Amino acid sequence: MPEGSILIDLLTVDTIERRRLADQLEQRVIQLRGEDRNADSQSDLDRLQRACSWLAKAYRVGDVTDLEARFIFSWIALNSMCGVGQQCLKCLEKETPLLLSNQIGRRKSDLTDLDWFLWRVSDLDAERRIVQVLRKNRQGVDQILHDQFLQKAYWDMEHDEKVRSLRKSDYEGAARALAGGDSYKCLYPLFVYRLRILRNLIFHGSSTDRHSKRRERDEAKFETATIVLEKSGGAFLAVMDEAGASAKWPRVVGPRFESPQRGRSESCKFSRHCGSGLKREKGAR
Repeated sequence: MPEGSILIDLLTVDTIERRRLADQLEQRVIQLRGEDRNADSQSDLDRLQRACSWLAKAYRVGDVTDLEARFIFSWIALNSMCGVGQQCLKCLEKETPLLLSNQIGRRKSDLTDLDWFLWRVSDLDAERRIVQVLRKNRQGVDQILHDQFLQKAYWDMEHDEKVRSLRKSDYEGAARALAGGDSYKCLYPLFVYRLRILRNLIFHGSSTDRHSKRRERDEAKFETATIVLEKSGGAFLAVMDEAGASAKWPRVVGPRFESPQRGRSESCKFSRHCGSGLKREKGAR
């Protein structure tokens, strides 16, 4: 771990002041900006730098009741960690076919960067820090999984019985996984089937800032979702920070001008199936 690591503070965020944690995250950003990058290390260092900056912004929100701002900045931090370009994602999909069916139980036609990231960060977490965070926030996790308004089936206006059945299945599967120490099988329904629905409602303007019906009905549920996202994101960041460049993250999305990965044409290092996963598409600008 690099000197001044934020690992311990992220995992004990409930016991320290938010502003102090924001200061530490911003200091880590400064450290990361000063580290030399090559085409391999950039994938790890850029993800960490971007994610730390946005999570710091989430903790820097002056009004802690501004849950929308905290949620949005925390989700951007998550995007900074999990983002994978479409070409690399196609390679990763060939390497991890079980993520589409056997490990989760519901068939998905395409692998998303969030699907893959949750699996990857869980696999890297040898110390089971993510499980620790989920168990510590078990009441909040259960509340999110039981929330019908965070189900796609509800918004698709499916029959109530189907909505209840899916909700029950998601909860029971996540509970078994958490009891057995399998963070991925708990994270998947929590993030893909629940928190991502809340993200879509907010990001796509399907909710009113601070005055939505959902907040009028139960303010505590939105606060719970925000806290679980913040703390889980901190755990992901801590695991990535500890793993370092040896984890071999895929190429970052939107590499900076004159950075090692900008405009490079090279073979994809993340799949034996692809000989040109990182090459720029013909005609791309």
